[in-house]
Amino acid sequence: MYYQSVMLVSKYDNLRRAKELREGRDLPIRTVAKESGVASSTVQRVKKAEVENVTVATIARLCAYFEAQSISDLLEWVPDPKTDS
Repeated sequence: MYYQSVMLVSKYDNLRRAKELREGRDLPIRTVAKESGVASSTVQRVKKAEVENVTVATIARLCAYFEAQSISDLLEWVPDPKTDS
């Protein structure tokens, strides 16, 4: 089955909240950006799952920052079966 349309779902907020709980502090986007070395505009795009021009290296950097076990902890690919051929 081939999917012409897919949707990426960001799990950024889940990872951010988990890190906030572990570390006992707030993590606004500007803090995540500064500490991870990723531009705040890019962090915002990942948060919104608008990742067309985000490199794999950047996704990996955010995964490392949040101590994610897999890229799928940060972004989930959800196919839209209604558009299959």
